[in-house]
Amino acid sequence: MSAGHSPKAQQTSSNTSLRRNTMAAAHKSDSKLQPYLGPIVGILVLLFALSKAYERAELVSYDWRFNIRNSIFGLPAMDSRLGTIEIDDQTLQVEGRWQDWTRTEYVDVVRILGEYQAELVGFDIYFIEPKTKLVSEKQIRALKTIDENQIEGLLAKADYDQRFHDAIKQAGNVYLAQYLIPVAEHAEGPVQLRPTNADQQQVLAHIRNHSPKLMVPAAESTIDRGTHFEPPLKLLRDAALGFANAQTTEDFDGSRRRYPLVFQYEDVLFPSIALSMVCHHLQIPIEHVEVWPGDHIRLPNAKIREGLFKDIEIPIDDYGTMNVNWAGKWEETFVRYPHLALRRAAQREDRQRLLEKIKQLVAANPGLRRNLRGLPALLAKEGFDDVQAARSTIGTWMQASGIEAAVRREPDLDATQFWLSKGVKDPQSAQLNLYRQIQRNNRVAARLAEKTDIDLTALGEALPDYEIDDLRQSLYYLQSNLVEGTLSSSARPLYFYPYPIAQGTLITPDEIRGKILFYGQTSTGSTDLSVMPFQGNYPMVGIYSNVFNTILQEQFIRRTPLWSRIVLVLVLGLAMSLIVPKLKVLQGAVLIAVLATLYAVVALGSFTHLGLWLEVIGPMTTIIVGYLVLTIYGYIIKEREKDFVQGAFGHYLSPTVIEQIMANPEMVNQLGGEERVMTAFFSDIASFSTISECLTPGQLVDFINGYLTEMCDIIESYGGTIDKFEGDAIVAFFGAPIYYDDHAMRAVMSCIDQQRKLIELRERWNEPGAIPTPLEGLRDRWQAEGRTFAQVRIGATTGPMIVGNMGSRSRTDYTMMGDTVNLAARFESGQKVYGTNIMVNDIILDQVKDLVESRKLDLIQVVGKEEPVTAYEILERKGDLNAEMMQVLELYNEGLHAYWAFKFAEAKKLFDQALIIVPSDGPSALYADRCEDFALNPPEDLVFRAESK
Repeated sequence: MSAGHSPKAQQTSSNTSLRRNTMAAAHKSDSKLQPYLGPIVGILVLLFALSKAYERAELVSYDWRFNIRNSIFGLPAMDSRLGTIEIDDQTLQVEGRWQDWTRTEYVDVVRILGEYQAELVGFDIYFIEPKTKLVSEKQIRALKTIDENQIEGLLAKADYDQRFHDAIKQAGNVYLAQYLIPVAEHAEGPVQLRPTNADQQQVLAHIRNHSPKLMVPAAESTIDRGTHFEPPLKLLRDAALGFANAQTTEDFDGSRRRYPLVFQYEDVLFPSIALSMVCHHLQIPIEHVEVWPGDHIRLPNAKIREGLFKDIEIPIDDYGTMNVNWAGKWEETFVRYPHLALRRAAQREDRQRLLEKIKQLVAANPGLRRNLRGLPALLAKEGFDDVQAARSTIGTWMQASGIEAAVRREPDLDATQFWLSKGVKDPQSAQLNLYRQIQRNNRVAARLAEKTDIDLTALGEALPDYEIDDLRQSLYYLQSNLVEGTLSSSARPLYFYPYPIAQGTLITPDEIRGKILFYGQTSTGSTDLSVMPFQGNYPMVGIYSNVFNTILQEQFIRRTPLWSRIVLVLVLGLAMSLIVPKLKVLQGAVLIAVLATLYAVVALGSFTHLGLWLEVIGPMTTIIVGYLVLTIYGYIIKEREKDFVQGAFGHYLSPTVIEQIMANPEMVNQLGGEERVMTAFFSDIASFSTISECLTPGQLVDFINGYLTEMCDIIESYGGTIDKFEGDAIVAFFGAPIYYDDHAMRAVMSCIDQQRKLIELRERWNEPGAIPTPLEGLRDRWQAEGRTFAQVRIGATTGPMIVGNMGSRSRTDYTMMGDTVNLAARFESGQKVYGTNIMVNDIILDQVKDLVESRKLDLIQVVGKEEPVTAYEILERKGDLNAEMMQVLELYNEGLHAYWAFKFAEAKKLFDQALIIVPSDGPSALYADRCEDFALNPPEDLVFRAESK
């Protein structure tokens, strides 16, 4: 047999060339649209970018960048001086409803921030209306006498605005909030200003003289405009360091990402409170600031630090807003001081100042210890005129003095033992704490005497029995009382009122000094909570610290201009059109995944390291949608080509070849093949000519089509390719066009399954009427003779061969050729000698021997070959061979071993025993006859030389 000449090629129409040319022309026509699909997608994306849905998605991606930045790189750099003063839930529980506050609640806080030398305090609270003076019944009943002086004294205490004014003026570091009503978002026509009163006109004149410079004509300005403003109460703003707008801007989705640095009212720019405070901090007169709408705000000659001055340019949009470089979540960023903690710090400072004055007076005049009754009068002369507070503090000083004397006598005396010695059997916790603090302070003082610069860590190691927070309190107080390395005598007794703690930090002058703080509401029920990139309920007083930090760190965020976004989308769309059609679907998917990932990394890196807001949704949509559109369009083209190929070649080629042509349409125009190691398959029905003689042409077609369908389904299920049909014969191969490393195993398993399927078919054909009557007679006759009806012989060989398109320019056939192919054909036809069903070569057996039951058949020299080859029979899958055949196989192998040892008589006995078990075993019968002949006439060798193909 010559495998290179295909009957299928003869069946193929002479119109193959025409079909091939038609497909090529259609493919070329369809491909003309592909270069335009990417740019079309880009244009559609740009139109989509005009929608709110697009902008919402882009803003969400912008928020993600903040979160990813902090997840990867941690919190960004934050100026340690920035923070907030919180009117939180605990504050409201103690102070009462915020709406009921009289402003005296702020007095203590403002005063202590001034005394502790906070640099700036900005109020995110409006003080527009005066507070009503209120005198309670309790205050009136507390008066000893009711006269004009007493009433005036009460009214003076009830003048809350005046008291707040005094505190603000004394602190000298307060900025107040001004309220401005902006123009409605979609308002059209000229801006309608509300009427202003005399006070507002005075404020407007002041702002006009202290306003940033608008660097474009006022009529051409795009800065957000205001229609009305409400300044702080005149009494308060006269005392303040400054006042300015305290408002934020929300995006259309309700989130706060930007901050308005300026508003425009008439032709005047109203600076924000953050901008005003930044300018004060950087020592820039506000009137020197330059505002370029849509570009930047320039802070000229800003003092960065001592001796370093530079210009700072803050990028802004057309409306005068900057992108806030949010540092992180509320609880993770900047310092936070609860209002209540600061007020308690102020009250603590008052009590401590009184205690220190008592210590100083007694240290200066020890005789006062014997005449404490005169001490309140001395304190009153020093300005401490609250007699009740003085007496209470003197009592504390007396207890502390007695305790310290005992501690210095007996340093290890226990608190309970001390109070028991004073006749107190069950001391209160306050008494115990008083003793323990003085004892602790004296022990810390002893360590300071040894090393004045001892730090908290070393102190904790030296005094491990104390809590670290308690040691922190003692260390700070005692170190602040060191004079040239020695503890001042006026510090004794070593008792102090504990410092309040906020966020694990002592609220001390050193802690507050130089801080820039913003005062506002953070309570759960506050209306001043909003959405920002990190949180959905962020207290908006925190935006000022973030704005301040963005400017001081110069970590600005700039959004790329519109023209660059348009160009990028169109370029990406064009790139998609040029690249995607050249790639396979999986390759394209990998490329798109890599490209999208790379762009995402670039966008994130630009954001985190360059402060550049690269558009993400537009380019990503272009990349992904462009790929999908081009892939789907390519799929449609492929389907059209597939329909054409199916129509042109579907009746002549196997489905796998059709699939490869679809993957590589140029195959239709290519001739030649490639050499590869594959498995060739040949099968044939024994005595088919006799079968065909019993049937009419129509009956023969039905019979053979049913058989071929069942066999071909099994071959293709294992990845085999049907090469051709020659009547009842099937020619196939495994390993092309799709290559499998286990092609030999696939071929063998398909052979076994075909033989199993034939058993089923024979059972079906045994049913009455299943096959034509003449064929039933032939079947019955063969079965009576012990012959198998419709026995199929299969030859399979593995080895090198050529596979590909073979033929002429006009007529081609996807087939195989080579010695391995010819050997498979010889194995198929040669089995009639052995009476076997499946014959394979040694290469196949080496790969499947652990999976099947097999036996060696012979050493055969086929026609046309000089070298003999070893043939093997495949019987069944491993473990599926019945017991009788297993016995036969064992006897056969022993007989074959004797046969190859030229012990023919011994071998014959073994083969005869095998035939007793299974009389129809062809190989055993063949070798029994051979051994009988060779016993009489021994051969020179045992090679079987075939005499025909």
